[in-house]
Amino acid sequence: MNRILLIMCVCMASLQSYSQKNIQAAAPDAGKPIIPQEIEGNWYRTDGSGEWVYGFHNPVVIWNSQVHDSVLVKKSGRKYEISLLDLGAPRTIRTKPASGGNLLISAEPGKFELFSRESQIKSDFVIPDDQEFRSTIFKRDTAIIIGYLKGYRPVKGQSTVIRTQEVLDFLEKITKFQVESDGKFEIRIPVYYPHEIQLYIKGLYRNVFIEPGKKTFVFLDLTDRETSKKVPAFMGDNARINSDLQYIGKPHLFQYLDMVGNADKMNWNEYKDWGLAQLQKGLDSLQRTASRTPVCKKAIQVRRLGMACETYGLILQYDMYQNVGADLKKSPEPGRPEIPGKDFYSFLSPDLLASPAGPVAGEAYCEFISEIDFHASDYLGNKERPQYFLESMGLPRGITLDYLLYQYYSFQLKGNMQPFSKVERDSVEMLIGTSFLRDSLITESDRIGQENQARAIENKAKTGYFIPDLPAFSGDSLFEVIISQYPGKVIFMDFWATWCSPCKAGIQRMKPLKEEYSGKDIVFVYITNTSSPPDTWDLYIPDVKGYHYRLTAEQTKHLYKRFDIKTIPRYMLIGKTGKLVNDNLGTGAHTNEELRKLFDEELKK
Repeated sequence: MNRILLIMCVCMASLQSYSQKNIQAAAPDAGKPIIPQEIEGNWYRTDGSGEWVYGFHNPVVIWNSQVHDSVLVKKSGRKYEISLLDLGAPRTIRTKPASGGNLLISAEPGKFELFSRESQIKSDFVIPDDQEFRSTIFKRDTAIIIGYLKGYRPVKGQSTVIRTQEVLDFLEKITKFQVESDGKFEIRIPVYYPHEIQLYIKGLYRNVFIEPGKKTFVFLDLTDRETSKKVPAFMGDNARINSDLQYIGKPHLFQYLDMVGNADKMNWNEYKDWGLAQLQKGLDSLQRTASRTPVCKKAIQVRRLGMACETYGLILQYDMYQNVGADLKKSPEPGRPEIPGKDFYSFLSPDLLASPAGPVAGEAYCEFISEIDFHASDYLGNKERPQYFLESMGLPRGITLDYLLYQYYSFQLKGNMQPFSKVERDSVEMLIGTSFLRDSLITESDRIGQENQARAIENKAKTGYFIPDLPAFSGDSLFEVIISQYPGKVIFMDFWATWCSPCKAGIQRMKPLKEEYSGKDIVFVYITNTSSPPDTWDLYIPDVKGYHYRLTAEQTKHLYKRFDIKTIPRYMLIGKTGKLVNDNLGTGAHTNEELRKLFDEELKK
């Protein structure tokens, strides 16, 4: 009996010694690597897909689009058992060496699969469920980006940001996001269609393709000194398209000097033919790339549409590049080319114009839509935009025309800040076929109507704004008539409009500054014209303390000509004696601190 007890004690002591030698915990003061060097790195399937499945990067394990930082590693010879302790039910990943530096890995008992540190895509691999984007790309939801930056070290004052540009508003948005000190991050972005965004991390821009309601995991190794080797690896719902877009790259079909030089020596049709020839070269190159290595159809579609957008935008900018060429040669600008006929626009591919998937080209699509709109504004004549798009350009019904019409009606809503009239609402419902865009406009119109009703009630209790009468005046004396109403006062004069976003931003910025000068010998005068709809103006000005004038077209013409006003906002400063101190303070260039100095100087006089 005593001999049995002695043997059991010896065995238990041996097991304890074995455990201490072969189990390493994720303790911050362990002093030793948790992940053994022989299995460290990213591991990719060898079935020809090149899919990234496991990441062993001391001190974390990346698996199933998640960073696991609570792990135990147990060694048995050249085999390892890695227990993930931060899951509800602990999961064990087992590894054992294979020939050629590969690794057999299993996340389920007995189900080992061969993995390599290199992503290997076989030419005969068939991508499962390989389809292009179809008509169901629109969906309001959240895209999730989870990531891990190996070797990340926080630097004070250095930001990590996302750069996005969406087709509904065309505005570039820069959003900061937080990276934890250990390199982990998670970003949630409200989106409504699939497209690429840019992550800016440690001086690097990296593209990530996102979709509403889907999750993408991004790994980036910052320890490599060569920027070209800091290539992301992807897991999650969009791993395939992100890996393929990265493999294809982002083709640039045109060099700036070629665009300018050819516009200078070619007519518009020749320039169009040259641009289309460059596009075909790019498409042929894309096809060759896809024939060498399997690339998913969605990635090819994104790049194909992007190249088309770049080319079509270039062609529509012909006159701009002509003028740039003239400037470089210091010769007179050639003037606007003759208005193209409808046949000229036949190069615009239905694949891009009518396909609901056009917006997946992302930023390139935004720029293309803008170029069509700018082009139309140059050649509109007496036509409204919807009429010009349909009749003069002959654009087919489809997503691109719907976006252009969306922009047109959206601008009306934002500028007027009034809901659609019945005629406008009927036009929106009749002309815009894409339900997502049409419904977005109707919803926004209804929201504005409800807000205006509430605002009109609130405005009844607001004070501090005035609408003075203008006494009789003749011709160019309008300015003197206005300032004569404020004798002995410093006058800050703001030329603005209800549709002008920079104007309204400047007004908001100055609100706290104006409060500082309440009761002092300074007045704030706001001048707009008939481009500000009367109902919108009436709703807006109760929130802007000061004196308000809404001039007629003739009155506006006199003032704008006298002071050479070509853009707004335009700020002027007039002294107590009525002397014009500065007739152009800059379009929002001055901060409140700088304006305060100017005001104080004049008040002391």
